[in-house]
Amino acid sequence: MPLAAVVVAGVAWAVTGLLDGGCTAGPRGGCRVADGHTAQGAVLFVLMLPFYVVLIKGLSSDRWLPAWCLVAGGVAGGVCALVLGTTEPYVMVALVFFALAAVALPVTWYRRARRGGFSVRRRP
Repeated sequence: MPLAAVVVAGVAWAVTGLLDGGCTAGPRGGCRVADGHTAQGAVLFVLMLPFYVVLIKGLSSDRWLPAWCLVAGGVAGGVCALVLGTTEPYVMVALVFFALAAVALPVTWYRRARRGGFSVRRRP
């Protein structure tokens, strides 16, 4: 499951790398990855489905490991975005990844508490 943190960080790297290039008009009029940013486009294409699975498992499970992997990947993704740039698009991407990291643990705690996984009072 720690591979999930690498998936989230990889998606963050790919998204922030594509912020520089944007998209250019393709030969048939569509949008394609700008020259020099094909690695980020390929990584984003390959990692989007695993990222979606990690996101769903991290936010809908009552287990701690997927949530911690989402936290680690979200923090790494936010830091990656801020290292690559500090303009408004980079800060927005960083805020999205930091928000994912901040939400994962409270949601998991809530799900465990609702399921009855925590006991607040001591047993005699």
